[in-house]
Amino acid sequence: IPNIENIQREKKFLNSRFDFIGTTNSKDFILEVKSVPLCDYEDISSKERKTKNYDDISIFNKVAYFPDGYRKNKNQLVSPRALKHIEELEQITLENEEINTYLCYVIQREDANRFQTSVLDPIYKTAVHKAEANGVSILTLQVRWTSSGEAYLLNDNLPTYL
Repeated sequence: IPNIENIQREKKFLNSRFDFIGTTNSKDFILEVKSVPLCDYEDISSKERKTKNYDDISIFNKVAYFPDGYRKNKNQLVSPRALKHIEELEQITLENEEINTYLCYVIQREDANRFQTSVLDPIYKTAVHKAEANGVSILTLQVRWTSSGEAYLLNDNLPTYL
């Protein structure tokens, strides 16, 4: 986000607490950040993955995906909070032309060469696609972590599939 004049962390807007709210020289903005620690050769269930063989595929040919997590029922949301955030970012975008909204996925893996919203949560996937179509900016940042805990930007333009 260029030309940031001020920024505040963990600020409430509507019914959510967003990671960052601030102003640039032209507009206010709201930025929500999602951590993406996982990637694999395919965005499929762990049960399906057990039937696959990826020996002939480069370890750097993986997809980073969000969200992922345990659910008792595959028809449940993986992250109700993530869905709430994207729906409220979309609402803000539609109701407030003076506010730019961003959803940033931080991919914490070097072995991913693309990002996508997970097919394992079709409700969230649909909501992100709809929000982007209505003006929410979707960003990706891929970082490398050092052994001392420092993060360095690797890529800010991974191919993204919503």
